This record gives sequence, C-alpha cells and structure tokens, in this order.
Amino acid sequence: MNPTPKTIQIFLPGGDPRGIRVAEVTTRIVQVIEVPRSLLEDFFKMPESLQVGVYFLFGAAEDGGDPKVYIGQTGELRKRLASHNKKSLFSRICGRASRARVARRARGTGRFQRARSCESRMPFAS
Repeated sequence: MNPTPKTIQIFLPGGDPRGIRVAEVTTRIVQVIEVPRSLLEDFFKMPESLQVGVYFLFGAAEDGGDPKVYIGQTGELRKRLASHNKKSLFSRICGRASRARVARRARGTGRFQRARSCESRMPFAS
C-alpha cells in the first residue's frame, strides 16, 4: 500500500476544543462528530443530527469493569440518540455521518465491545 497525503479538517462549532468536534478528510464525504453528552441538545440543533449514521456511545461498565462502547446505526441520528439519552449510561458520542444529502442506510444491530478495542481507532480518543 502506498500512502498518500491527506488533510483532516476539525471544526469546533462552539469554539471549545472540549466541546462538539466535527472532523473530516477534506477529499471525502464522511464526517466524524464527537459530542459530549452534556452538549447533546446543542448537537440536535445542528443539521448533521438529521443524517444517516453509525454511532459509538462510550461509557462506564455497570459492573465497574473496563469502559464499554455501544455501536449502532440509524436513519436519523437525532431521533436515535434522543432515545439513548433517556435510558443509556454514556459520557460521549462519536458518530460517523455523510456530508452528502442522500445516504444509504446500513443494515445490522448495535453491538457491545470493550472500549479499548474501539477507542484506539477513533480520532478523538482521550
């Protein structure tokens, strides 16, 4: 494989690097959006919240063990994340959405995995 240079652009809608972050490779149509749970309502006001997407909910394990991540997909991020917000324990969200207006919905169900195995691949892992 011959790597090629790429530019990653990070947009801070609220101006705070610890707030909502929108990242994209400038030559691609996919965005990664990280949202702290405390700013979920602010994300719902953004047009990206209406997109089809794959999302990752990061949170503590109920048994006090390793952190967990829930991986899901939806036809509309706003509606699905609002549902999770009412009943799930998570501290932050990373979502992957298309900048394109038309996107095909993926098939499948959410899965639980150890956070360590997924966070290391996320661009905003802390």
